[in-house]
Amino acid sequence: MVKQHKTPKTNPKATKSAKKGKDKTQKPHHLWRFIITFTLIVIVIGILVYRLSFLETKDRVFLKNYGQSESTRDITLDATRGIIYDRNNVPLAVSTNLYKVILDIKVLKENRSKYLNINKAQIDGLSLSDIMHLIHIYPNKRYYIAAQFVEPSKIDILRSLHIPGVQIKEQNRTYYPKANAVAPLIGFTNIKNQGQAGLLYSYNKTLGAQNGILSAEVDREGQAILFTHAPKHYHLGKDVHLTIDSNIQGFTYNALKKGVINAEADSGAAVVIDPQNGEVLALASYPSFNPNRFSEHASKHIASQGLIETIEPGSTIKPFFIAEALLSGKYTPDTIINTNPGYYFLQHHRIRDDSNFGKVTLTEILEKSSNVGVSKVALSLNKQKVYDLLSAVGFGQSSPISFPRATNGYLPEVSSLSTFEFATSSFGYALTSSIAELAHAYTIFANNGKLCPMHLVLPKSPPECPQIIPQKVASEVLNMLHTVVTVHGTGVLANIPGFEVAGKTGTSHRVKDGHFTNTYNAVFAGIAPLKDPRLVIAVWINDPKKNHFYQFGGVSAAPIFASIAKKTLQYLGVPYQEPLDHYRLLNRDKKWLLQVIENN
Repeated sequence: MVKQHKTPKTNPKATKSAKKGKDKTQKPHHLWRFIITFTLIVIVIGILVYRLSFLETKDRVFLKNYGQSESTRDITLDATRGIIYDRNNVPLAVSTNLYKVILDIKVLKENRSKYLNINKAQIDGLSLSDIMHLIHIYPNKRYYIAAQFVEPSKIDILRSLHIPGVQIKEQNRTYYPKANAVAPLIGFTNIKNQGQAGLLYSYNKTLGAQNGILSAEVDREGQAILFTHAPKHYHLGKDVHLTIDSNIQGFTYNALKKGVINAEADSGAAVVIDPQNGEVLALASYPSFNPNRFSEHASKHIASQGLIETIEPGSTIKPFFIAEALLSGKYTPDTIINTNPGYYFLQHHRIRDDSNFGKVTLTEILEKSSNVGVSKVALSLNKQKVYDLLSAVGFGQSSPISFPRATNGYLPEVSSLSTFEFATSSFGYALTSSIAELAHAYTIFANNGKLCPMHLVLPKSPPECPQIIPQKVASEVLNMLHTVVTVHGTGVLANIPGFEVAGKTGTSHRVKDGHFTNTYNAVFAGIAPLKDPRLVIAVWINDPKKNHFYQFGGVSAAPIFASIAKKTLQYLGVPYQEPLDHYRLLNRDKKWLLQVIENN
């Protein structure tokens, strides 16, 4: 049997007494806890009150600015560059918004089925094969610029495909509607839309624009709801209006292109000027380039050869020596010059003609392009007066046109020339000229002896046109130049139906490393029509190689003049001045001549 132990009985008085003692020891702990908590609360409240007081008094400006920064945004306001227009307000260089395409190649890689139709957009650098190649070489690349300056129509197609990993951003650039026909003259801009060549470079400050900053209050979603200030630093580019007529420019470029290719030449340039006011209606070069393609901006054909290239103008200089001969009073258009036996020696150098022309009139010197005849006349003239006339019409003078690398040619002082050198200058050697300078000089024969300043930008007021030679002398030379394009002259291929024209052929050896070569400059400078002239056109063909005849300006350059003059006079609405039967008779001789040329 197990013994049971009895639990001792608790004394109630003793228990109660113990609880009272325990409570006495806990009361001090609760009091301190309360005191500490209360003190902390007071301190925190004090700090908050101090901070609020500080912000209200000491840091009020900061709070105001911070609040404004949260509720306002600076928005970039794109400024547009000025536009280059032709004389009829046809745009030639327009600043426009195009687009840049950025790829997240890693995302593209994961969405193969989405980009299979990307060829529909027809964007260079963004074909299906381009995408697959990029995925192969850059599988994890997150930012890749695949195409730039893409036109809106292609971007619209690309957007409609909804391809993941394709981002489209706007970018501003210059667009050239007439492209190749006017490119060397207009030039181009770089990726920052700054002019780098041609007129875009010359007038970059005028055309240039500066983006502005516009402050606006925004809502919670960041959308502008109120503009608070006028734009800052905002500057729109100014437009430039040229004297160029884009239609005449097209006629000139197409005729020049055809002529250069037909002559198998290296290049060529042509200029069309209105002699009544000096306005350049067309200035073309071939080969050219497409300024809308960045890849062609490094082309060697970006320069406007009519303004920056100089040549020895050959026999196209002869009319100015003939003009000075008439001014001297020693000669008339019918004065006889003996060129027998077709050559002569001067300071141990031979000056010769292509044939023995015998005794010729002053007019026939131009018609047959006699070097012997014109040099004999030149040697009888006052050298300084010849120099003064050449200088007065612009040879050797600074170019009046603001254009990068525009040249002024070379006109030597007469005192620096030997007798032989002065004689050769009468048929276009010992001096140089750009084709634009040559065309400008010829305007004195088409404008009654007056010379209007040549310009490419429409003037605000009519130009002053000083009288360089008397009207009588200018008219005589013009009629003498008409004989050059008759069946007996060297420029018969310059004729056009319905109009009489005038002009002068020229041929000169090209110079390389200071020495003449067996390559040639073929030149023609002409006036159309003969009655009431409207156009002066100069054409230069650089190194024609098709056959022997094409080295002559009357074969390579004169037909280009004829094409430009014919289409331009029709475009300007100038009525026919001659019966077409006259041209038909002359045209038979032209066809016979062309057949001879092509068969040799």
